[in-house]
Amino acid sequence: MNGRHGGDEMSDVGPRDAADSTDAATLLASEIKRRRLAANLSQPQLASAIGYTRQYVSLAERQRANLPSHELINAIDAALQANGELVDLRVAARAQRIALRTRSPEPSGSGDGVDRREFLGATTAAVIGLSAFFANRGGHLGASNIGMLTARTAQLRRLDNYLGGSDTYQIYAAELERTVAFARTARCTDVIMSRLLGVVAEQAQMAGWAAFDAGMLEEATSHYEESLAAARESGDAALEGNALAFLAYVDVSAKRPNIQMAEDSFATAARVATPRVKALLAERKAWTYAVAGDVANTDRSLAVAREALSLPADDVEPDWVFWVDEDELDIMAGRCWTELQRPLRAVPLLDKALSRFDPLHARDKSLYQTWLAHSLVDGGEIERAASVLTDSHRLASGVGSVRPLNRVREVSRRLEPHRQVHVVAQALQEISLA
Repeated sequence: MNGRHGGDEMSDVGPRDAADSTDAATLLASEIKRRRLAANLSQPQLASAIGYTRQYVSLAERQRANLPSHELINAIDAALQANGELVDLRVAARAQRIALRTRSPEPSGSGDGVDRREFLGATTAAVIGLSAFFANRGGHLGASNIGMLTARTAQLRRLDNYLGGSDTYQIYAAELERTVAFARTARCTDVIMSRLLGVVAEQAQMAGWAAFDAGMLEEATSHYEESLAAARESGDAALEGNALAFLAYVDVSAKRPNIQMAEDSFATAARVATPRVKALLAERKAWTYAVAGDVANTDRSLAVAREALSLPADDVEPDWVFWVDEDELDIMAGRCWTELQRPLRAVPLLDKALSRFDPLHARDKSLYQTWLAHSLVDGGEIERAASVLTDSHRLASGVGSVRPLNRVREVSRRLEPHRQVHVVAQALQEISLA
């Protein structure tokens, strides 16, 4: 353990950032000090408990040190018996720091600036005090309590827009653990219990996705299986279908396309699926077929997804498909056609969707640029492929996800035969030095 800083290179928070409203890093520093004093611990005693120096504790309490790493904040949280609240604050601070680092000056009246300021506040509101719902929660559980839990789950889900699984996994897994423990002792009607189990299924899918994004495939599979069981017990066919789709996605990532599971995921939810749910499951089915090399069924599944997305919704769409839109479908179609080596179909779709991508969504934009670079190589546009891949590599730096850099390295190998081209040589050198 490094006793010098104890944080990651993107997480240092300086005095300039403390001025921002609802600053989670400032709250984290003050909360560490407050809890240390409440526990009647000196700075040297806390330092000894976490394996760091007294100087680091002093700097951390005055917000003069980098944000603690995942391992260190867990050690501090345990030493101060904070029940995960310091971990929650660290995630909020990390999200805010990423937003501040990517924020650029905007002209007066720019809606983008307002959106980003709202993001800073909303991130803190979503994360701080996650344990409060479960504290002293006795008696009967009603619809209003489920509504609160569902709303917070929706807020937490949006952290995935800005953070990678390495940043969000701990908080998603801890939230899931608390909800599951609560469900075991909750006193409520069968209808409310079904809704609570639906929340468990959603949270297990969030934890599974974060684990997958962090490269922890066994943990991802375990969470998806937990989600599948909870969805079935709750009677939510759409969530059940989505859990199966996630399990199929893990298989596809290992180049083991599970056609039957992908088909089952769609068939399970089809009868009750809203348009966005149907579109999501159809496009994921298309991806499985694409990796299997099945052009006809890929095309057919993408057409089903496109048609579904054009339909009006008779019921309210579940929050877990809030991000499914035309751009998402274009991205997935572009990925499918890239996988099937159809660059003339892939490149226009990827170009169109990426032109509208917010740079705050660094992980996703970096990933999707690798598919564009891949198709550009297949189409013989070598120089542009190198340029796009360089941009992707720069975006991926510091993102808490293993997937973008893995994809960058994979596509860079496709550029190797063209190393004699100057821009390719530059791109490969930059990537190799990272």
